[in-house]
Amino acid sequence: KHEIFGLMSYKTQLGIYQALAIPICYVINPFLSIIPLIGLLLSKSITALISAAIGVVFLLRKKIPKLRFSLIYFQTFITLVVLYGISFIFNFPHRLSMRSGVWISTIKLIAHNLIYGYGVGTFKYIERKMEYSDPYSLYLQIVYALGIFGIVALFLFLKDKFIGFKNDALIAQGLFASCLVLVLCGLGYSFMDYPRLTGTVIVLFGLLTVMKGAESENTL
Repeated sequence: KHEIFGLMSYKTQLGIYQALAIPICYVINPFLSIIPLIGLLLSKSITALISAAIGVVFLLRKKIPKLRFSLIYFQTFITLVVLYGISFIFNFPHRLSMRSGVWISTIKLIAHNLIYGYGVGTFKYIERKMEYSDPYSLYLQIVYALGIFGIVALFLFLKDKFIGFKNDALIAQGLFASCLVLVLCGLGYSFMDYPRLTGTVIVLFGLLTVMKGAESENTL
């Protein structure tokens, strides 16, 4: 079995990188987004694929009834997502069962130390001779490492960035959609231990903060 992951260490990391690039590329030029879309499909990451689909639908939510030429692109994207999703039907139960086992075990560990957590970099789970260094969920990883206060801090951070964002500039909406893709990917993958993705997350949310700040200044 061959997997494509480029400069990343795992295919899901490549998939996430391509998924977050799609909305930004789309607002620059719809055809430009075909490049990361191809990379996303080659990565075969269902986590990134689903997150990208939701991000694109969110980006085009106001335009869908008015789309003309761009509707061809949108229909093509959704068709690829559906067809690609069907190809995972037989393999998806195995992937889900693998992750659900890690999730359940992580939740049991969290329940014994919900307040303080176990510390950063201490997670290790072994099942069927497979060793996992993260719980396949950014949010479970934060609760495991930092306890309930860590996840509360994260949700407050996300609330500050997303709630009340009213910048209607096209590039701002593309950036918002890319950050949304990252948040969704975090549900099924913990990506903050990987320098390339971590650096990208910091840059994107930094730009989102600037965009939100610029929108607030314009309303004063």
